Amino acid sequence: MTLRRALRGADAYRRGLAAEDRVARLFQEEGCDILARRQRTPFGEIDLIVADPGHLVFVEIKARRHLTEAAQSLSPRQAQRIIQAATFCLETEPCWQRDATRFDLIIIDELHEIRRIKDVFRLI
Repeated sequence: MTLRRALRGADAYRRGLAAEDRVARLFQEEGCDILARRQRTPFGEIDLIVADPGHLVFVEIKARRHLTEAAQSLSPRQAQRIIQAATFCLETEPCWQRDATRFDLIIIDELHEIRRIKDVFRLI
């Protein structure tokens, strides 16, 4: 691996953490509890898992140069992986269960503009 590539990767990692911090704060401001960050499962990682009294929300965060690019970066394969990881979480953490479960996609551009696509898997 070249030094340039390693530096780009480290920079992307830091930007990803900053984006996750910002999104977590937004959910907390809405009154949600952060149940997990970067939840690892045998099927992959879920960026955030948040809850309010009625909803459990699995959150995928995509930060790209443009919002459109971020929105298009969620592949069908990744969506399937997230669903499998969420199913695993529900099976292993029964206390997280709520009346409703959904998957939100949070997209962020280089100007730090944020959009939330609620219940994203019902839309694709």
